[in-house]
Amino acid sequence: MTPSSSVKQTYRVTPADRRSFWFIMLPALIEGILLVMFGMIDTLMLGNTADSAVNIASVSLANTPHQFVLCVLNAFAIGTTTAIAFYTGQNDARRISAAARQSFLFMFIAGTTTAVLGILFASPIVTFAGATGELHDTAVLYFRIIMAGFPLEMLTITATACMRGIGITKVAMIYNIIASAANVLGNYLLIYGKFGFPEMGAAGAALSTTLSKCISFSIALWYMLRIDSPIRLHFRESFRFTRDGLGRVCSVGITAALEQVILQGGNMIAVKIIATMETASIAAFNICGSINGLSWKPGGACQVATTTFTGRDLGEGRPDKAKARSLMVYRYSLYFSAFMTLFIILFRVPIASFFSPEKEIVTLAGAAMIFDAVSVVGITTHLTLSGALRSAGDTKYPLIASMISIWTARVMIATLLLRMGALNVMTARLCVAIDQLIRGTIVGARFFLSKKWTPKPPEPKGASAHE
Repeated sequence: MTPSSSVKQTYRVTPADRRSFWFIMLPALIEGILLVMFGMIDTLMLGNTADSAVNIASVSLANTPHQFVLCVLNAFAIGTTTAIAFYTGQNDARRISAAARQSFLFMFIAGTTTAVLGILFASPIVTFAGATGELHDTAVLYFRIIMAGFPLEMLTITATACMRGIGITKVAMIYNIIASAANVLGNYLLIYGKFGFPEMGAAGAALSTTLSKCISFSIALWYMLRIDSPIRLHFRESFRFTRDGLGRVCSVGITAALEQVILQGGNMIAVKIIATMETASIAAFNICGSINGLSWKPGGACQVATTTFTGRDLGEGRPDKAKARSLMVYRYSLYFSAFMTLFIILFRVPIASFFSPEKEIVTLAGAAMIFDAVSVVGITTHLTLSGALRSAGDTKYPLIASMISIWTARVMIATLLLRMGALNVMTARLCVAIDQLIRGTIVGARFFLSKKWTPKPPEPKGASAHE
């Protein structure tokens, strides 16, 4: 398909651009895939406990509100990446440092406030998410332990966003892999009670995850405090919020956060609908979700590249270059999505069998995963192209895409299926597939077909060059 845009294609992608793409994208991809695989190991370990279905379902329901607040605040990390990439294109080291400091302070305040509220109101929160009956107490305990580490989790995400803005993804890959490996070891010790540690089940998984967040934050902070760090964090300099610091971050982050409120709010309602199914079906649905998460990672890594490229190119005053390099990244993302589709189709049943020894759960998950394979191209398109759109200041259409998709497919259609008595694992995963395909279609249409879309950097009103 030939794109129609008001941006004239005067820039041609060079071999150096392709090398830069792999330099940015590959560590982010490796990091994402390994993190999902480590997450799969968590589910696998819980799947081999005495109450595997209860543990998997409880953790899944407790993770829903956690993911809600995580995704909402993570939207501001996208704004951080965009702002720092833009200032990198302008070669403005002072503003890069200011944006980083102010983002850290904002995320610390937001993360700490959220953690306190989450711990205090854990019971009604997980009940709202659908954790009732035999699932409630386990979900409450898991959620409280996870939220205790939430401030450090947000600070680590901020550090990663800062590094991505200047095109460094290797460091984040290293500290996240180290922390995740430690999490797997901690799970083994605390879930099963090995080598003298207490057998804690789902609570052990939560505690191990929280401790691993401390490890990743410690390494990220060490890197940003080094004298030779390209994005050094100076605690002696002002953390005061300014329009050209936090203002530029919020110009993208607020709309992206609103998108996540709509998206994750719809997802929480969808999870409540799913929670009406039998425990085995809930477990099978969430096993599919864990494996489906793997298919998001190539698109997520490509999103890092389009966000960084677009922000940097617009900082240089080259919108034609931003569009050309975004198209290059999108072509690569299609190759990745084709591979992931084939991988899921061929290996969905063997992979599902690792998560649970129960034949019923494996059979349900293996059959339903075919819909996840079909939806890969939709979510890859949405992630990759929305990175370019947001970085260029066009934050409205990713918001519209998410609002329409989640509330149409995951809420309205699922509710209709529930009332008809037709809601099961297969139809529930079909709703997820429809959701992802709608998102990809809307964002793709905006990027390729709209003549109104032009890469244009958002400039906060009244932006000042002074701290």
